[in-house]
Formats: sequence, structure tokens, C-alpha cells
Amino acid sequence: MKPCFVSSAMCWIGSISLLVSCQNASDNSANEESAVIADDPRSFHHCILTPANIPAPVMHVILDSASKQAKNWFTVERWREAGLTCEHVFSPVRKLDAPDGLQLFVSERNFLFGASFDDFVLYDPRTDIATQSPPYIFTKWSKQGDGDGSTNVRFSADRSGMPNFLVATEKGHNGTMYDAIIDRYFEFGEDLALTPVLSIERETILLGDFEELTERRLTFASPFRARIDVRSRSKRGIGVSGSVELVRDRLGTPFRVVKPPAGNNKALDGLVSYCDTRKSDDQFIRDGCNFYY
Repeated sequence: MKPCFVSSAMCWIGSISLLVSCQNASDNSANEESAVIADDPRSFHHCILTPANIPAPVMHVILDSASKQAKNWFTVERWREAGLTCEHVFSPVRKLDAPDGLQLFVSERNFLFGASFDDFVLYDPRTDIATQSPPYIFTKWSKQGDGDGSTNVRFSADRSGMPNFLVATEKGHNGTMYDAIIDRYFEFGEDLALTPVLSIERETILLGDFEELTERRLTFASPFRARIDVRSRSKRGIGVSGSVELVRDRLGTPFRVVKPPAGNNKALDGLVSYCDTRKSDDQFIRDGCNFYY
């Protein structure tokens, strides 16, 4: 069997120790799998991360997600040049209590050039089942500024009959022209899936001659209808002021914008301030912005 890519090491991050070690397989099939994994240094499946007392299903999902991202971002040659190992990439995993007796694990991973991400994995300790395809958000700018650098996470179920949402708040930034606070809503689903269903730029500032500030307030009318109230102002005075209606047909699907007759809703002009990766308002509502410089 080929040796593991990362040897055992102890790395102190703040006041928390992060133990990186190798996991040896106990049977021939596992040994063969480990040998294949060792051939690709971008794989993290051989690593075990503590001290978050991470259940094995959660551990597997986190390492699998990180491996896929590493392969998306780096060629094998570039990864070897960068010299990134487990202790470089992973920060200690956070565990939070979630609704209905569930647990949420938040895993931060850092690659080069400020490319940092947070994965979100739900876990049911009663059934030992975890989210299989965890959503993630781009957190380069969320790690800047005040606080401990942790992503602000909360759970939302406004009233009886509403589904449970994980709400992750990220920060957006672009040079000297744009700053924003974005709320990303992920709905709890079957098999502990976390489905992205809604994103909103809660507050944005566009810098420049007029320094425009836009605030948006989200209100749920039902599990299938919501409203975003938009109000912007600048040195020129009040800009956009109005509401945008959102709908969806069933639970577990993204909301979409109710399109009014052309020119009859100026609030649509202020629904999204900035996103290079947005192709439509509905795409932003569903996925947020994939990347901020």
C-alpha cells in the first residue's frame, strides 16, 4: 500500500489544536481505494480532523467536498507546487445545534489567493445520517474585518407551517466600488439535504460620486410566497423604493421573481446591486453570487 500523502502533524490554530493524521484501511478493498487516492495529492480522504468530535459520515462528506473543490481549482502539478496539506487547508470544524434535534457542522477550507469556502453539513445523531451534497459559500471577504472570522449562521422558521431554513450571511466586496451583506437561505429537505432556495443582498453600498446605499427586507407570506422591500438612497436623494414578489410551486425549490408588466415596478431595478456571475435576477435569487474578487 502506498504511504498517505500527509504525515501525522499537530497544528495549532488560535487556541485550538487541529490533528491531521492518516486513516489506514482495514480490508483489501479499502487498501486498494487508499492507494488510488494517494496517487492524487488533491484528495483529502486520508485525513482525520479533530477536535470537533466529527461523526464519521460528516467527516467523509467534508473531505469529499474539499477534494472535489481542490480538483476543480488546481491541476496536480499546480497543487504540488503550492505545497498545500491538510493543516494548511482545514480550520477546526464548528458544531451547532439545529432544529428538530439535528446538528450542523460548518467546515472552513482555505486554498491559495484568498479562495476560502464554508461547507454546511446537517447530521442526525439518531440515525447517523449526514447531508450528502453539502452546499458551500465563498467566504473570502467574510473572513475580513471585525469578529473571529466565523460565518454568521442562524436558523429561520418564522411561524408554524414554514419549513426550516439555514441562513448563512456572507460578505461581498469588489475593489473600491461595492460592499454588501448577503443572506443565503438553504431549506432543510429529505435525507438532510440543504437546498439553496433564496438569496438576498440585505444591504449594499455602491461607492463613487453618489455613494448609494440600498437596503432590502425579506418577508415570508407563506412557504410559497415572499416579498422583498427595496429602498435605496444616495446623495441625490431617494432612488428605488418599492417591493418585489417572489413565488415558488412547491417546497424544496428555489423562489423566483414575479415579473410585472414592463416598466411597472421600479423596485426590480434595485433587486440586485452587483454580481459578475449573475445571468438573471432569478439566478441570483437561487444561487447568490458565485465569486467576489
